Amino acid sequence: MIDPNSPILLYRGISVEPNEEDRIRDQILSNGIQAEGNDATRTVVRRCLQSQIETFDEACRLSLKNLFEQSEDSDSYPVFAACGDEAGGSYYAVERNRSEENGHTCPLVIKFTTEIKNVQVNFESFLNLAMSARSVGNGPLQGEYLEKFYGPKIRLYWKSIQRGTQQIAAVALASQDLEVIEAHAQNQFALLGKGRVISASEFLVRAPVPAKNIVSVSAPGIFSFKHDFSLKNLHDLGTRHYKGTV
Repeated sequence: MIDPNSPILLYRGISVEPNEEDRIRDQILSNGIQAEGNDATRTVVRRCLQSQIETFDEACRLSLKNLFEQSEDSDSYPVFAACGDEAGGSYYAVERNRSEENGHTCPLVIKFTTEIKNVQVNFESFLNLAMSARSVGNGPLQGEYLEKFYGPKIRLYWKSIQRGTQQIAAVALASQDLEVIEAHAQNQFALLGKGRVISASEFLVRAPVPAKNIVSVSAPGIFSFKHDFSLKNLHDLGTRHYKGTV
């Protein structure tokens, strides 16, 4: 059992105007990551699904409507994107969030901690499509590869889809499962997801994050930004087309 108050180490990549670098670094170190300006990417309404996660098994056949009807409550709050790996944070700083048009050409990586209960898997880039039976078929390797990226608990949600649970309901549960979150944060394989985003692990993090949780604000590390595995590889799993290994 994972303590929901246990810390998780994350990396957020941003890009700023060169003449604003020192000011923004000092501001983050003094005030943390706030819920306004460039820090917040969106506001989400999150259903509290922990009780369903605790009782969920392969035999469950849930729809998203059923899931939300059974949820304990919901909360609305701002979130921002972050990665569980420094390379992913650096990719966002150097590539994804760089904007010549806006003059945001100076990359910074914010290294910080937060309680794991404040984090959920950002399933839009990779997980949702990876769990799609229609997209990737039911090849025998699918569950094995999902486990490499999201830990052994992900197999429970994957198998439930094959037994009739609506895909988005299984993904919603998996994205809040603390075991899945912890395992995904430790993934070492760079994944090429939707929008050609490259990261080993992607999360949405509740804002704000206080200054005491900021470990550092620094220039990104040097990485190749090459992926180890893509959604195309998942499409080919279990077929004669897939020749790679992880």
